[in-house]
Amino acid sequence: MKTSGKAGAAVLVLIALAGGILGGIHFSKPGIPWSEQLPLEIKNLPGSAKLNRYIQEVARTYPLDGSYPALEAAKIAKNMGFTQDIYFGDKLVAKGNEDKSSHCSGLVLEVFIKAYERVNGFPAYAKLKIDGSDDPKNFEEFRKEFYGANGNKRTVVDALPKHGLGVEFKSFDEAEPGDFVQFWRHNQTGHCAIFQQWLTNDKQERIGIQCFQTSRHTNGIAIRNEFFGSAGDMVDAGQLYLVRPVIRR
Repeated sequence: MKTSGKAGAAVLVLIALAGGILGGIHFSKPGIPWSEQLPLEIKNLPGSAKLNRYIQEVARTYPLDGSYPALEAAKIAKNMGFTQDIYFGDKLVAKGNEDKSSHCSGLVLEVFIKAYERVNGFPAYAKLKIDGSDDPKNFEEFRKEFYGANGNKRTVVDALPKHGLGVEFKSFDEAEPGDFVQFWRHNQTGHCAIFQQWLTNDKQERIGIQCFQTSRHTNGIAIRNEFFGSAGDMVDAGQLYLVRPVIRR
């Protein structure tokens, strides 16, 4: 490219300025280093550490037409409930069900794992670890705690903070789409799901919760509204727990 003396000098100046400006930019990395402790409250969690955006992106990839059915009740106890193969530490740790079926906890854990693969578009950057380690031996213990296999009714809400992967809510006012929820109904059935929004009445009082989930009530993966109440299959508001999944690096 040929330029006049003045034009050429101007181009060189612009190039130098651009180089200086770009050279001074430091792109912040999402997430909180494993060398640092997580804050105890949501309000102190930096926005760059929220996994919510990626969780929502993954959730939107699932069809809501019944082609990803709910796992039969009789099979839940002996099935991990994944729709696809799951890898941890570069090792296959669970096979997905051939019919794409899942149960509530399995679906939420699957979305959590897949969300990590989307962070920054580089799966290796924010590779999921448990207690700072990607040793596959850690996965099974974590999965059982995530599912509440030990009888803990708070399931994922205890599992994530315990292993440095989440912060529990002290105020539900801070809940956002992509947070994880575990709740129990008055008929003693529980449900694990991904929070979407609160359902409110004309007075803006909370009357229920909208979730991304899988269940036999919706013929598999779907958005479902659950309402608070005092009996039967209504949600017991006193047994609703929320946790925010976080990005670690």
